[in-house]
Amino acid sequence: MTKAFFDDAVQEIDRLATSDKKNMETMFEIIKAGTISEVKLKDYISYYKNLSQQFIYLKQVYEMSKNLGIPVKLDMSLVRGLAYYTGIIFEVKTENVQFSIAGGGRYDRLIEIYGGPHTPAVGFAVGIERTLIAGKGYIKISQLPKIIIFNLTSSCLMFSISLAGKLRENGYITEIDTKGGSLGKAIPSYISQGFRLMIIIGEKEVREGNVTVKDLDKKTQVTVAVDKLLDLLKQML
Repeated sequence: MTKAFFDDAVQEIDRLATSDKKNMETMFEIIKAGTISEVKLKDYISYYKNLSQQFIYLKQVYEMSKNLGIPVKLDMSLVRGLAYYTGIIFEVKTENVQFSIAGGGRYDRLIEIYGGPHTPAVGFAVGIERTLIAGKGYIKISQLPKIIIFNLTSSCLMFSISLAGKLRENGYITEIDTKGGSLGKAIPSYISQGFRLMIIIGEKEVREGNVTVKDLDKKTQVTVAVDKLLDLLKQML
């Protein structure tokens, strides 16, 4: 935690605890605890009774993260800018560098600040340069041609999302068209962006479990069953 963030936290705690300085002392106790164990978190639920709901929520998020396979540490001293964060905050770190590569949290009032409706929200920012430094030596950039998936109707979107996931798992740089324009206008646009292949999906393709693959360089296309798509791509490329 930087001194600037710590000073901001002290001021905010002091402002909120003017009616009861005991609350301020409690906040300092928690902040100074630093990294705590899951057992300690459970103790907090019963010990800090006026904050039990907040600690129960933190415990739920912690357990869900673990169930998703995300290695998590509970750091009570972590502080980010207080201008708009309203709940749990987090930072993303990796073992081979000392700095965080991403950070974020809850900011349920941020949209209201800019004139919008009350909207619960969570977000984060990633440091591109930091991520590249952290991943040096094992981040591999796919050399396979880029693929664009074009939906003829919006009802094909879920089918396309599933298909894109499978292609990405196999190393293909894949994007889904979300502009909703005509196919005729989309083709030259994606050619100019360096896409080599376009997968065209309509209601008929979804119904029959097929896709149409168009080679944007050779101006040829073929329709193939989804379960044969990877084999076709290997032949085409």
